[in-house]
Amino acid sequence: MTTLIPQAIDSIAALRRSERRVTVPGLKGSAPALYVAELVRAGLENPLVITPTQEAAEEFCRELAFFSTGDLHATLFPAWDAAPFSATSPHPDITGARLDTLFRMQNGLARITVMPVAAALQRVLPRKTLNDASCYLLAGEDFERDDLLARLIRMGYANVPLVEDRGTFAVRGGILDIFPPNLTTPVRIEFFGDTAETIRAFDPLTQRSLQPIEELVLLPSRELLLSDEVLEDISPRLKKVCDDLDIPANRRLILEDLQNTVYFQGIDFLQPLLHPGLETIFDYVPATAPLILLDPEGISYASLSFCEEIEAGIAKAATTGFAHSPAGELFLTDAELTAVVARRRVIELSGLLLDTPEAHTAIAIPCLDNGDLRVSVSKESSNALAPLANTLRSWLNGSERIAIACHQQAQAERLKDLLTPYKLPCFISESGFIEAVTTPTPS
Repeated sequence: MTTLIPQAIDSIAALRRSERRVTVPGLKGSAPALYVAELVRAGLENPLVITPTQEAAEEFCRELAFFSTGDLHATLFPAWDAAPFSATSPHPDITGARLDTLFRMQNGLARITVMPVAAALQRVLPRKTLNDASCYLLAGEDFERDDLLARLIRMGYANVPLVEDRGTFAVRGGILDIFPPNLTTPVRIEFFGDTAETIRAFDPLTQRSLQPIEELVLLPSRELLLSDEVLEDISPRLKKVCDDLDIPANRRLILEDLQNTVYFQGIDFLQPLLHPGLETIFDYVPATAPLILLDPEGISYASLSFCEEIEAGIAKAATTGFAHSPAGELFLTDAELTAVVARRRVIELSGLLLDTPEAHTAIAIPCLDNGDLRVSVSKESSNALAPLANTLRSWLNGSERIAIACHQQAQAERLKDLLTPYKLPCFISESGFIEAVTTPTPS
């Protein structure tokens, strides 16, 4: 296997020699994303990429999409957008993305999973619970309609007159509309008796049916379920939580909401009460799956900061009488996360050139940023792009392959026109990055 970055193969070889930690220092800009893409292309399986922040995770996914071929996609596992132990719940889009990622990981469909450290610190639904709560439908097969409707309620879906938001469903005669949290559009199922004759996506604005769907996996609408099985013997367990927090007055109202399937704001912080024995995101992948730490120093700082947020949330909840499960049942501590990382094979990607501990294998990759390519353009300058052209020419003279990414076709054509007077060989490629840089240039 050949790659654009030969050191990717060296990194995998080091891990396969049972070396627990490989450090790759000095990577700049989007180079870490290209390196990870090359690692997977070279055979690294199911890596978990951890970043310091949610923004960094999202940006890394975008960069990885640019450097990847069509069959290589990153799956984002976002952190909740609700402050720890606050009377707010995560946005349905966040919940949907998290459930979709867990489902993909459980079924081996996530080749690369990317998450901020805050998401790695949070415990998740047990795999069995998620599997038992999911529902599989196939167009043309029988599925008792009334049982499906009852199951949707247990999965946290709300029965509404018109489906417009995630986590809702509506019934009109033999038509059932559902908006699963992990899909971009709702789906419409047309029943004939108990036979799901057709399943189609539809536009929630126009209500028009779109493309047919042959099979559909319905995931829960939330990361906790208020089914009869879950609520069995809930009263004594809730009493203990409220007694421990010294807020017994709230117990009756909370119990009434739970028994009436009311998902009140902040109920998510009672998840361990409803689903004892939460697992971690690391339980969803094999023990051999490697971790990739993007900016280890930043991750360590962000982990400690998030743990401080948890402590602050607990203190605030105590003053407001907000009921919640113990922090240790919902979140890992920084020390627990460190212990999990220590048990895994790890690749550290850092922009800093630091001394590497003797226990680590260091693999250097030459990398430069392009900050010096910025050009000051003025109305009086007739050769504004000369500094850029001279740099590009020096690279070409050194037998380098140059690829310049543009947002649009028109932008690429404009840049080519601007560089043509400098006698640089330019051509426009509409291929993806890997194909563009590996295909011979036109003569």
